[in-house]
Amino acid sequence: MPALIEILEAAHAKCEAGPTPTPFSEEDMIEMSPVELDLDGLRSRLGPALDAVLQKVIPVFLRELPGRRSGIEAAIAAEDADRFAQLCHGLKGASRSIGAVDLAGQCDEFERLGRDGALPPATDVDSLLDLAERTRKALERQLQALRPASTPRAVN
Repeated sequence: MPALIEILEAAHAKCEAGPTPTPFSEEDMIEMSPVELDLDGLRSRLGPALDAVLQKVIPVFLRELPGRRSGIEAAIAAEDADRFAQLCHGLKGASRSIGAVDLAGQCDEFERLGRDGALPPATDVDSLLDLAERTRKALERQLQALRPASTPRAVN
């Protein structure tokens, strides 16, 4: 009986301490804050060609994103506001072309800051890079949705 009491007391103490927090990975955090793409504006301009265009431009954007991120990080490390502004300008245009309006908006703000010779605080740069990563995930999901579903094979 004393062993049962020990087990119950330990369980009670654990319950009172509250649940053990589960550590979230960076990937989990990205999934919890998804980015919505604004494809309505693109659809109004491109009409039915939108899906075909996105199938071509999203892979290019995804391929170039790591280099753009690295360039932004390098410009910040070098305290090069002009280069930072140029990189934000390029990312802004690429983002707008695929409906990533949140990323484009943040890049626009940072571009103006860099053109004024200033750099954002590190936490703001981290926020930009996080938004870029969440945008990458949204684009990967969009690209997957655009791919035709494979036809299941008949079982003989």
